[in-house]
Amino acid sequence: MKKICIIAVYLLLLASSIKAKKTPTLNIITLPLTTVTAKRLPDNNNLKSSAVSIITKKEIENTPQKTIADILETEAGFIKYDMTGSRLDPTLSLRGFNTGKDIVVVLDGIKLNEPDESDLYWQYIPEKNIERIEILKSADSSVFGSGAFGGVINIITDKKKESLLDCQVGNYGYTKKTLKIANYLNNFYYSLLLNQAQEKGYRNKSDYTKANLATKVSYHENNHI
Repeated sequence: MKKICIIAVYLLLLASSIKAKKTPTLNIITLPLTTVTAKRLPDNNNLKSSAVSIITKKEIENTPQKTIADILETEAGFIKYDMTGSRLDPTLSLRGFNTGKDIVVVLDGIKLNEPDESDLYWQYIPEKNIERIEILKSADSSVFGSGAFGGVINIITDKKKESLLDCQVGNYGYTKKTLKIANYLNNFYYSLLLNQAQEKGYRNKSDYTKANLATKVSYHENNHI
């Protein structure tokens, strides 16, 4: 009987001690959404022996250059020249290699090089849509395939909400008007960009007028606000 009483007292003390203990509270920490995308060019230039340079969106916005070809010409190693007589279709050379034949140009993962290795139509790439331009100034055919013997130009467009109306004027009667609308609809991102440019030119029969319409629709797992 005495043994039973001792056991009962022990169980009561144990129950009271368990009850006295507070249930530990769990601090739940919600981490911000992180989107991981595969990058073909390294973020740290020191990790790659070849020369890599990046042109940011801020640099593109602050430059007085008119086209993507003009912006690339300001980078070391690039030379722009005219082989067709049209200011709209220049040929870019990087360290002696032409962009249409020996250099791969990629826009959001899509290769823009023509099958016949002809020059690229730079005027069809609206600079107002670009987030950054990554330039690899050496061969990288193992990653980008044939045609990357002289280097790679990787153009990445932005995915942010934006409403833009921009007007520019310059020498030789140059004018350019740009309208851009970009937003998110549920999980879909859409953008519409319309620009029109014209110039009288600095010589006879060098005037031109161009108009571009660029649209983009992409799906995202989580809506960006």
